[in-house]
Amino acid sequence: TPEDAEARAQSAAKWMVRKLDATDAQQRRIEGIVDESIQQLLPLHEQHRLHHTQLLDALSGSTVDRAEIERLRQLEIGIADAASRQLLDATMGLFEVLTADQRSRFLDHLHERHL
Repeated sequence: TPEDAEARAQSAAKWMVRKLDATDAQQRRIEGIVDESIQQLLPLHEQHRLHHTQLLDALSGSTVDRAEIERLRQLEIGIADAASRQLLDATMGLFEVLTADQRSRFLDHLHERHL
């Protein structure tokens, strides 16, 4: 659910703030970046769900409408592109908030987890 996604993102942000010894000011900025990112990603997720339903409907008919399926594919590429841009923007925002040492420790954590 959207609420679950928001809770998970906030939980990850709180972990990052704690693990990286972020200042109160950094914490507020990070929480703001996460909140804004979630608000921008949720409508994309809803559009994706709608397209998924439409795709299943298109495939369930007595004939296959290739043009409709192609239209949905193109819409999904747009959603993937928008989501990718938003996630990169949020990531860059987070990295701008962190000090060089904090960024290094965060990247070490990602490497340890193979992310």
